[in-house]
Amino acid sequence: MRYLQRGSGAAFLLCIGILLTFWAVKGAAPSSSGAELVLYSVAGLTALIWMVIEAVQRLHIERAELDVIRVDIVSGTEDDRFPLLDITVCNRGGATAVLHELLIEDTEVWVFARRGGPSARPVSWTYDIDIGAEPPQRWRISQSVEPNDTDRFQVRLGLSRWQPPGKGLFIYTFRASLILDRDARPVEIGTCVAVIPQPIRILGYHRYPLTNEELAALDTRAEQLASLIADAAVVQPQVTDSFAAVRDEIDKYKARRAARRLGSLDQPLSSEATGRD
Repeated sequence: MRYLQRGSGAAFLLCIGILLTFWAVKGAAPSSSGAELVLYSVAGLTALIWMVIEAVQRLHIERAELDVIRVDIVSGTEDDRFPLLDITVCNRGGATAVLHELLIEDTEVWVFARRGGPSARPVSWTYDIDIGAEPPQRWRISQSVEPNDTDRFQVRLGLSRWQPPGKGLFIYTFRASLILDRDARPVEIGTCVAVIPQPIRILGYHRYPLTNEELAALDTRAEQLASLIADAAVVQPQVTDSFAAVRDEIDKYKARRAARRLGSLDQPLSSEATGRD
């Protein structure tokens, strides 16, 4: 209502200003002195300027301005193993921000073979998405953030298409952004990194040695992922521990292979091979 009242007052002043300016310029008041004509002109221009300022302020006040103030990837529980993308947003504008879509794109799974602070705001809603679907993925969400208020919601990162769990550790990277309803403006979250378990219960592993080619490929992928994690916007804490374990396992493999190669080179040749008694 206050915006309507402001608009009516501004429109009234605008009409008065136009009439005064027109009267002054066209000489509608021939008996008026030069000072009066200047006064009429100044009053009209002031009303016009005030109207423009008011219109700009109204556009700013009535526009939703959404900021992503915190994003975490929370590890799942014993009952629900899938991680949660925990998002808290703040609307700093003057209109209600309506979120209608979550955009997931550039999803990539990083497979590493194996040898054998909490927010006080309650979660308003938890969505389930299939992070293993073909990108880009657009998931319907429905969140409303009032002016000068915040909202916290979560997105459970699940999988329907599973990969053979014997391959080892699965680290997923993807870019996420929120889409505002009115003009489909994207609110960037950034690159996210998470460990997402395969939707299957694992009872055990059969150990087998890695080939030199597999070890070299793992080492290269580890270097690439380390660079991506360093620049990522959101990294699940479990990623750091799991990836550190992978790097440690790769280093141990490389050290053992190098030691075996040196040991085979240092072994003395037999007398039969040297031709000596």
